[in-house]
Formats: sequence, C-alpha cells, structure tokens
Amino acid sequence: MSQKTTVFIIGIFLAIIGGFFLAAFLISREKEKPFVEALRDVSPFGEILPDRGIKLPLEGGETPGAGGGAGGVSAPSTPLPALWKISAEPVVSATTFLRDGTEYVRYILLDTGNVYEYGATTTVKTRVTNTTAPGLKEVFWGVGGESLIARYLNESNALKTYRVQVLAPDEGGTAVPGESSGRLVGIFLADDIDEIAVSPDKTQYFSLVSKEATAVGTLTGFGTAVTSPPLAFTLPLTEWLPSWPEKNTLVFTTKSSARAEGFAYAFDVRQKTLKKILGGISGLTVLPSPGGEKMLYSRGLSGTIDTFVFDIKTGASQKIPVTTLSEKCAWETSATLVYCAVPERLGAGEYPDDWYQGVATFSDALWSIDTKTNTPQRIAVPVRDAQEEIDATSLILSSDESVLFFINKKDFSLWGLRLGS
Repeated sequence: MSQKTTVFIIGIFLAIIGGFFLAAFLISREKEKPFVEALRDVSPFGEILPDRGIKLPLEGGETPGAGGGAGGVSAPSTPLPALWKISAEPVVSATTFLRDGTEYVRYILLDTGNVYEYGATTTVKTRVTNTTAPGLKEVFWGVGGESLIARYLNESNALKTYRVQVLAPDEGGTAVPGESSGRLVGIFLADDIDEIAVSPDKTQYFSLVSKEATAVGTLTGFGTAVTSPPLAFTLPLTEWLPSWPEKNTLVFTTKSSARAEGFAYAFDVRQKTLKKILGGISGLTVLPSPGGEKMLYSRGLSGTIDTFVFDIKTGASQKIPVTTLSEKCAWETSATLVYCAVPERLGAGEYPDDWYQGVATFSDALWSIDTKTNTPQRIAVPVRDAQEEIDATSLILSSDESVLFFINKKDFSLWGLRLGS
C-alpha cells in the first residue's frame, strides 16, 4: 500500500470519528444530556430491533456485534421543585417500582428504544440498556420494569409484537451506575394480536385476538408460555380495548368516538361470564379503579366533556366537578382519590376524537378529586410552576403514591410531581 493511500484512509477514518463527535456534541446541546451519553447514542454499534438492521438477540442466543456502552448517570446539583421534567427526550412509556427503599420510574425512549431509570428520591438517572429500538408504538411493562412487551411497525409497515427481558449490567434487572449498559433479549409474539392488557401485579398479560365474531383472549406469564387455556367468548363485531383492574376481572370498552355510543363490559376470569357495566354513552372512555369497585368515565359531546365516577356495586353515577378525559387520570390504590390532568380551556371540537388525532391540544392543571366527598383540589399549574404548557397523559403513581408521573403529549417529555409538597 502506497504512502498516499495510507494517508487517505487515515484521513477518512479521522473524518468519520470527527463526525460522530460533532453529532454527539450537537445532540448533547439540543437535548440537554451529557456528552458521553449523546456519543453512545450516535454510536453505530448498539443492537437494533429485527427488520430494522442488526438482529436483536433472541432468548438463548447472541447476536454478532452486540454490545453495550457505559451506563449514563446524572444528578441535579440543586434541589428539585415539586413539578419537574425528568426526561426532555421523547418517552414511549414508563413504569414505577420500589427497590431497596428507593422509588424508581423506569422508562423507554421513543427515538432510541434505550431503557432508563430515575430514582425519585436519589434523583440519579441511569441508562439501563443500550439496545436500539426506534419507532416503538406501545410498551407494556412487567414487574419492576424487568420485562416488557414492545410493539412497533417494521419496514413493511406491519405491526410486530416482541416480548423481552430487560437485562441490566448484572443481568438481574438492576441498573448499576457507571457500569456497562444492559440489553433487551426476547421472543416474537403472534402477529395477529389486536390488544394487550397487563395484570394488576404485572406478572401476566392478556392478549386479545379477533376472529370473525369471536374474540379469543389468552393469559400468559411474562417469562413463561401460556399459563391457562385460552379464554374464548363472543362479542359483537367491533373493536375492543381491554384493561385489567383486578385479579379476576377484565374490562372491555368499545373504542371511543363522539359520533358513536360506547359500551363497557366486565369479564369474570373464573366464571367466564360477561356483564355490561355502562352503555349507550357517546365518546365513552373509562378508567377502572384498582380492585374494580369504581369506574371513572368520561362522555364526549360537541365542544365539551362530562366526567363521572360510577360505583359498580350500587350502580350509582356521580358527576365530578372537573372536565377531563379518563385517559388523563390515575387512581390511588384505595380508590378514594383520583388524580387528573384537567384542561384549563376546552375549544370547540369533537371529543375525544380531536384530542386523539392531535387536532386539539390542551394546557392542563393537575387536580386531585376526593370521590367520597366529590371535592376537587388544584395541586399544580405547569404554566405557572414550570413555565411550560403540558397536555398530560399516561399518568401513573409511584408505589408509595408520593409522586405522580406523566408524559406531556405535546413533546412526549416525562415529568414528575411530588404530592403533598
């Protein structure tokens, strides 16, 4: 090889390396993240989902070229306010758990599919995995965020469902600050799954497959094969959304539209019986309480929304003094308090359709409502407290119910609100 050729190759190599450093520098400035983390994110050596390049490792096998970078760790230097932004990078989904006396929120990024966790009391953020999985549509979490089901569109625009274990550096699900990042390892599920719901204890998931006039449901453990025979039952020809509020009860709701009457049914897993809870309600959306005793539901009308608490045992329905969609709320465990993101103003439109489609967007305040006394209390105003407009969705509570986490639908950033501050 001539000296000129050698110099030329070295020059190209240095230019490529310089390009990675420049890209990392720009990303670190734009997304307000440490330079080392940004450098790892632009690295071409991480694993990525099947049908998007390098194969993601399947259970029992390794993928050539797989590997992780060092785990990113960061902590604020000043005390956090009651309402604060945890991740400026877009987040798909989050889950909470208690480990060694510390409350954690674990979340997965939209752009990279990397899993992070954040200590609500330690304020330390750590990247748990380095597996690249861009473009995720939905994520459902198992216990402690140590397993998940990811749904994404492949390059052929086909919806794929992938069940994985989150293997952190110690391969036990625990993020270790400063050590190598872990990875996602798992198996594909059937392509014909319509909807998924996770059990209250997060050890199982329910998958729903529609076949002509019959909806076939299956209960499966996160780390096992099918744990019980399929639950087969007949429903009208429509699209159903399942939720799993109580060990032996699944709730099925019709997909919501202001132009259609909605229905909600309870399915008894033991008796395999179906019972109507609510029906004939335009724009119906529901949020069952833990234990399944109550149901928060909203009714979409032209230009407005009505919100109610329904007592399943007594059949009594009570309108609550806030106007919001049930998807913008979260129950506490006792089902006495419900926390909601409430739009400060509703514009003209059809709800929830316009909100689903992004035609309408809200600027919320955060409220708590005592459902026994029907008393509301405004607990945060993001525009005032954080100088940002927030259209909150995917609300979840920490396991000790001291922190409310949510995603801002405007930019998919992840936020936390300390309750009782």
